[in-house]
Amino acid sequence: MGSLEITFTGIAAIVPTSGNSYRIVFPSVCDPVAVHGSLLIPPHVLSVSYFVEDDAKVGKRQLITALDEPNLRIKRELGDQFAYLLEGQGLTLQGDNPVAQGVHFDTYRVIDVSVVQPKAAFDNNLASDAFDPDPARIAGWFDLTFGELKASDAAAATVEFKPKATPNIIAQDFAEAVVAIFPANVYTLYVRRFGSEDEPEGLLKIDATAVDRIQITIGNFPYDALVVPDSARVKARDNEILDHHFHLYYGLCCDDLDVHPLPNRISGPKAEHLANGINCPPAYFKK
Repeated sequence: MGSLEITFTGIAAIVPTSGNSYRIVFPSVCDPVAVHGSLLIPPHVLSVSYFVEDDAKVGKRQLITALDEPNLRIKRELGDQFAYLLEGQGLTLQGDNPVAQGVHFDTYRVIDVSVVQPKAAFDNNLASDAFDPDPARIAGWFDLTFGELKASDAAAATVEFKPKATPNIIAQDFAEAVVAIFPANVYTLYVRRFGSEDEPEGLLKIDATAVDRIQITIGNFPYDALVVPDSARVKARDNEILDHHFHLYYGLCCDDLDVHPLPNRISGPKAEHLANGINCPPAYFKK
């Protein structure tokens, strides 16, 4: 039985919406953001990407069909990576066959912002269908109304949040990404610009019935992390201890916060993995 997996990585806030649904919100970083004086968070790009292996290119193209021309084609060792760059757009997924609505969200190994900083209540507008956000604040979002959402099976980071907003925060493992899993079906990934009254436009057609698993990635991270080889970007970040990217989550809150706890990598067998050596992992905002 086939399935579709969408991996969300980088700066991605998971917020509850109506019913048992969620919105994955991607904060915008158009220009460098200064934190702690001279330290800069680099600009980020929101991308939808998928991989086509050289030895099965025809078959793969039949399973993932581009309905619009991708912005990037990146040569990799085993094939080509195609990517769409988004700015100020919302994404939805629809199956050709009916699917049961409602999301099963397993929060194990997903950062819970309400635990890290109990005063960090997200802006309720982020979950409103009537909200027309400024693309300078929100790069895009994905509305998740069915399927399963859980932490990635990939290696976790062992981190401790400092300074502590509450004394009972302990060091723990967090996943570098979250994954949405959808049952076998033929899906269309749609995109619509914020504020538009037009019908959503198809971006990808995905046949998740022919093989065990089809994968795409929706990421919000620096442009270099998208285009350079995996080994190079991990090496570039392998000395990071304090992850300042987490500041971007506090920018989604509706109140000023007295303490902004940040994830600190600590010693231990998993300490070399901090958000895949690329970026801060996704985080969950409870209502």
